[in-house]
Amino acid sequence: WSQSGNRYTIRAKYTLPDGGTASAVNVFTFVNDSKCTWKSVSREIDGELQPDTDEIVLVRKTVEPESKGEK
Repeated sequence: WSQSGNRYTIRAKYTLPDGGTASAVNVFTFVNDSKCTWKSVSREIDGELQPDTDEIVLVRKTVEPESKGEK
């Protein structure tokens, strides 16, 4: 993986269950402490180019503490 500012790029290679190969570049961009985006680009399966994924927004969900007496 590599970092440039708030962006992390991860190059990945996979072996598929049938013995084939796949690869992708996964990109995480941190917007703030509670939010980042992810997308997968340059994806290949057995040498055949696949479409990029749509960009996904990930947002941290905080858990509210239970009030005393609640279950």
